[in-house]
Amino acid sequence: MVRIPNGAQRIIDLRMRGEIPADLVIVSLVGPLADGNHIIIADGPEYDWRFCRNLPVCIFGKVGTPNRQTAIAIGACLPSKLFLWDVEAKEGADVIVHIKQSSIDLPPAQLLRTNNWTAFLWPWSDWQNKEFQETKS
Repeated sequence: MVRIPNGAQRIIDLRMRGEIPADLVIVSLVGPLADGNHIIIADGPEYDWRFCRNLPVCIFGKVGTPNRQTAIAIGACLPSKLFLWDVEAKEGADVIVHIKQSSIDLPPAQLLRTNNWTAFLWPWSDWQNKEFQETKS
């Protein structure tokens, strides 16, 4: 059985009608958030993230939450953009997810397995952090 995270069904329903969310999709690994239209509550990467394809996604995490694993699982489904926001440090980063060099010659069906992907962070500047925090407050 396919498992989807809490809050994802609204996005899936939109996509089934040929529509997409107008806002950034937020995946919270820290529990419920104060506000927002498209907030997904998850406890890790073990979900079907295909509903994120071609959508901008920001993972809200902190030290101790499975940020990297969740980013790789979402990134393997090819969102249009992927970000990480540390809710405690109030710092963000672009997340670049890509296929590992050792996996590049695998057949396409095997490439979709998340263990063939890796990720690195491109930290935001101070002004980017401030701007994001102001828009999400």
